[in-house]
Amino acid sequence: MRYTPCHLDPDIFEKALPRKVGWRACFGQLGAAQCHLSNMGVGVGDIFLYFGWFRKTLMAKKIVFDRTAQDQHIIFGYLQVGEIIHQQDNVEIPDWMSSHPHFAYDDPTNTIYVAREKLSWNENCPTMGNIYEQPIEKIWNNGMYQDMRKRLDSDSPYECCKHCAMQSFKVIDAKSFILC
Repeated sequence: MRYTPCHLDPDIFEKALPRKVGWRACFGQLGAAQCHLSNMGVGVGDIFLYFGWFRKTLMAKKIVFDRTAQDQHIIFGYLQVGEIIHQQDNVEIPDWMSSHPHFAYDDPTNTIYVAREKLSWNENCPTMGNIYEQPIEKIWNNGMYQDMRKRLDSDSPYECCKHCAMQSFKVIDAKSFILC
């Protein structure tokens, strides 16, 4: 692969490019930025939030910014670290990852953060759904979410919910929590 300073990274959207079997989101860093992440102790389980400054565009003869639109600062993605690959460790790279642009760099600090297969802050919490596989309304109204909402207003919430700030609220009407 040819070195290029401009590349798709973080690579977090599966449909952005054709993918090989086994693809997972990943994010590369090197140099001072990677040294900072390392010094801060970023590791497996940590979450990167990706944000940026955006403005609405219009199609005239070419794409132009809409001068009447307000600037927006938007979180556009996240990656929970499942694995960290350091180039200096000379590890075998999975085939699905071989086209990641950071493999074109020859830098001892070059590091790739690979996403977990499922986002989780607590391994004891059940997975409620996947927005890439089902509409949000279907997930929000599924049996597990309905059970969780009932248990939040009882003496037996899920273990992972016991210390949640939501425990200080009272549910007045469980139906008000259902999306239409």
